[in-house]
Amino acid sequence: MVSFGNNLRALRQQKNMTQQELSNSMGISKSAINMYERGERQPNFETLELIADYFNVSTDFLIGKVSYIQCPICYNTYDPLNKYDSAEHDVFHKKFIKAEKKYGEILIYGDADKRRSECIKKVNSCTLSRDERLSAFEDYLKYDFMLSIWRNHFDLNHESFELFCQKELGLAITKEALDNIDENAYQECVEKYGMVDNSDYHKIIKITPKDERDIKKDLDSLMEKLSNQEYGPAAYDGDDIPEDDQELFAGQLEIMLRRLKKINKEKYNPNKNQK
Repeated sequence: MVSFGNNLRALRQQKNMTQQELSNSMGISKSAINMYERGERQPNFETLELIADYFNVSTDFLIGKVSYIQCPICYNTYDPLNKYDSAEHDVFHKKFIKAEKKYGEILIYGDADKRRSECIKKVNSCTLSRDERLSAFEDYLKYDFMLSIWRNHFDLNHESFELFCQKELGLAITKEALDNIDENAYQECVEKYGMVDNSDYHKIIKITPKDERDIKKDLDSLMEKLSNQEYGPAAYDGDDIPEDDQELFAGQLEIMLRRLKKINKEKYNPNKNQK
């Protein structure tokens, strides 16, 4: 517990507090604090947690198990005993709070990225209803917006969520992960958020009823071959896809067919199909 004593002393001195002032503030006797800092006495777990909460550090940091802490507000990792590190954290912390106040809740980057990926899977899931896919699409926009704020270092001049959505909807046709949103659902989002009319963004290639029939025909044909255990592109080393995975395969295959249909319509008849 020598590290604990040194860290406690350093944290107290960083706040420019005497042992008596810390004692008055925390309700711990001055003699106990003195013995903690000298390594002559060890605190129980409850006291250790009390001290950690008071200085806004972790118990692992207090006892010297780690040399850094993660801020529970802005998620920044830093060494609270390093004045330069602490100063940089203070600047970042204030910037994060201002950004969150302006743009709304901002999750830690890793969590936002994970939830975004989960939303993409839901959008592409053939087992979910249209409304569930649409809801996942809108959640995708929310988490992608958070990631955009992180990538822009919490710039307070970042575009609004509404404008971000308008741009994303304008680009959605190019995003493979969002191709499984049907036209009506897509239009609902466009009506809700609007869409940036910019020549840099791809125009929407509509899938017609005839296209839908062609896609279904191709999908049924491929799945029939799979069900009949006919070797083909879905086989690997002579083994077909397990039956439990065939539904997932069908969903991904449908996404690919719809995407190829749009690419071919744009490539071979762009003027007719981009009205």
